[in-house]
Amino acid sequence: MPRWSARRVLELRIHGVDNAAPHTTLDLGARDVERVAGDELGSFWRPTRRALLRTGPDHPGHVPPGVIREVYSWGGLSRTTPLAGTGAPTPAQALVGGFVRLGWALMLPFGLLNVAFWSRRLEPGGQASGWQDGVGAAATRLFALLLTLLLVSTVGVVALDLLATQCFAGGQLACERVPGGLEALASATHGQRLAVAGLVPVAVLGLVALLSMVSRTRYEQLVTVPSGGGARSQPPLATHGFWSSACLTAATARLHLAGGLFLVVLSTAWHQVVVAVHGCTAGAVLVCGVGVLSSPSAVPFGLTAALALAGLLVVGVVVASRASCHLARPGGAGARGVERRASVVLAFGSLLIVAQTVLLVVVPHDVGDTALQGSAGVPVVLTVAMLGIAVPALRWRGRAGRRHEAWGGRAPGVVLILALGSALALSSLVVVAAGDWLNGRRPAGDLARQGDSLLVVPPVLLWFGVAALVALVGVGAVVGVAAARTARTLEPAGSLVDAGAGPAAGRKGARGTASSRFLGRAGAGAALGRARRSAALAHRAEPLLGVLALAVGLSVVVALALAATVGQGGDGRPLAGVADRAVAGASLPGQVVGVLVDVALWSVGAVAALVAVSLVGGVMIARNRPLGVVWDIVCVLPRAGHPFGPPCYAERAVPELVHRYDAALREGSGSGRVVVSAHSMGAVLAVASVIAARVELGAAAVRRLALLTYGTQLGPWAGRLLPELVGPAATGAAPVRGARLFAPDPWTDLDVARGRPRAVTASDDRTWTLVGLLSGRAGLRWVNLWRRTDPLGLPVEPRCTDAPGVRGVDRAAEEVETSGYLPVVAGHGGYPRTAAYRTAMEDLLRTF
Repeated sequence: MPRWSARRVLELRIHGVDNAAPHTTLDLGARDVERVAGDELGSFWRPTRRALLRTGPDHPGHVPPGVIREVYSWGGLSRTTPLAGTGAPTPAQALVGGFVRLGWALMLPFGLLNVAFWSRRLEPGGQASGWQDGVGAAATRLFALLLTLLLVSTVGVVALDLLATQCFAGGQLACERVPGGLEALASATHGQRLAVAGLVPVAVLGLVALLSMVSRTRYEQLVTVPSGGGARSQPPLATHGFWSSACLTAATARLHLAGGLFLVVLSTAWHQVVVAVHGCTAGAVLVCGVGVLSSPSAVPFGLTAALALAGLLVVGVVVASRASCHLARPGGAGARGVERRASVVLAFGSLLIVAQTVLLVVVPHDVGDTALQGSAGVPVVLTVAMLGIAVPALRWRGRAGRRHEAWGGRAPGVVLILALGSALALSSLVVVAAGDWLNGRRPAGDLARQGDSLLVVPPVLLWFGVAALVALVGVGAVVGVAAARTARTLEPAGSLVDAGAGPAAGRKGARGTASSRFLGRAGAGAALGRARRSAALAHRAEPLLGVLALAVGLSVVVALALAATVGQGGDGRPLAGVADRAVAGASLPGQVVGVLVDVALWSVGAVAALVAVSLVGGVMIARNRPLGVVWDIVCVLPRAGHPFGPPCYAERAVPELVHRYDAALREGSGSGRVVVSAHSMGAVLAVASVIAARVELGAAAVRRLALLTYGTQLGPWAGRLLPELVGPAATGAAPVRGARLFAPDPWTDLDVARGRPRAVTASDDRTWTLVGLLSGRAGLRWVNLWRRTDPLGLPVEPRCTDAPGVRGVDRAAEEVETSGYLPVVAGHGGYPRTAAYRTAMEDLLRTF
């Protein structure tokens, strides 16, 4: 009998981005598992006693003697759309659920902003301010505020400009289509229509804030986790309060709410001032100020506009100032002071928007027959400001270690550009689709033509949609070339059949025979080759995302250039410029451009319709959030950058895992052992929880932990994007160079000795790295499995490194799945069914 079998060993499985159900993770039926702890969001499951008795050694769900197998299910934390009741949703619930899913879709840029925040270089000692200080921290927080303002501006363009102003120009209903029941607004004054329409951007901002608040109270920990630590040698995951950002997000959320309210007030008040004062423009502030004093009807709106502008400046200064660092230390005098100031600013913004609404209803004023003044300029100002932050961010990490960091150390800038692009894409979809629908039966391309459209949309949003669709065609071409360049023959990660050879390999003798039979079939080799090539293309995600970021950046620049070239006159309509003449089709090239614009704008509207249908229709099918896999990846990081970002499920998952380790280790008079078995993104949770366990439970407890990861992204992807969080600084493994875009094998640089990176050695401080924590006299208690056919699974370390202390972390898993009725080529799942998994598990158990 093995030495470990006399002790109780908990094998705790953590699923990955596939969000596998508990019974699937345990290779059992749905009725063969039971929840032993948790709720619908996060829970622990075990096989039932009946299932344990029924499954024999040949069953994939068989549990060996001395082992207690559990699974931690966290998918509900990152994917669940909260709806009351069970079963099929009613139409009212579907409508509410659709709005909720819309709110989650609007959070995508905010989630990317949080990724950019944590991709900055995290210097030692930054834990004192929750890394709210340092290079790029203030600029990232300001970028976050600008994203919130762009959201408010987008909704304001549709509600305040297109609908309340342009569709009722001159007090007459001009649009062929308006939402049902709004025709009666034709009899209202323009101010009254603005008062009603102003509720829409406030409501959307409130929806996003409500989702943020609900998730903050349900997911984020109010206690400080980790509760100790703070030494400069510790990685960020081990520092005091890393997984506790409730205080930070609550206070910054108030500032963002206040900023949105100030922008709504400014948007409605500025129009009244510009129309009432002759010669008043955004660049002639003095003329506006003097003119307001001579126009009695403009005085109250000039005052509210000035107060709103001042409020926006105050919010921006507070968000970008070092005072925000105090929020990372809840309970202190500095944190309480910032919270009070945030509450005061929000209260002032709330009172100001109420006052503005009253003024719009009761104060008579002549607004003229024009589009809402400033509605086209606000997106331009916000876009230029964000682009001005994103471009310098490409150099925030400096030049040290750039070869082993994502995009050559340019990750903060690349992710910020992607966040800007996603925000502009959502804005373009919303505005162009709304304008096309309100414009009636006219072609979508008329929105870009002078005088042909009833409505005028902000040119920067219109042209970004056109430029982005054209740029995506170029990105698709690059993807096609990269796929074509992939070698027809890629060597496996290890021997196909014998990758799992070891003490467990002979448990079921037919497995090797089944693999051999599969490979002997006609076309089996070709299928295996296709799987490897498809996985190799997915492994190029980093350079492909770099190409996408370049395309997005060029699209933003082109959109700004065309918006400036086309321009807008005093009535808000496009001027006759180069781009306008091209769209008008004055020549053959112009006709080609005109057709291109027509197709692009029609495509933008069609995509917007499909997105809307999927958001609402998804509620009828399932209560999952849209872009579920995206949330699994983005939501693992604390919301330190944007308070309205998607909730960080790790802030609940990591403490729950640590507490489960503690309970398991205490069983049997303290003789318990735990093997954490983590798949894909679950490995990030495992790494974070093991390091947090060192702080919470102590070194003696961690010596009774072991880690088995498979299908992970800890090395070439997550480790390069977030090197201080889950990269070499946390794992202790050697840094990895990135995939090559057009090389026949994307991981050529992993297999050559040239430029071999230096791994963590015995002379380094490895006390807080995963390698240091899981090393003992019996060997390293960490094994990572991967295969060439896994599109999302990668090795942790360079494959040819001979660095001491880390060699042997990576092992090859079988590429042919033989546990089912018929053998198939294995992909991202199925690792626990392989002989390699069983061998690794038994090897880890022997280290105890």
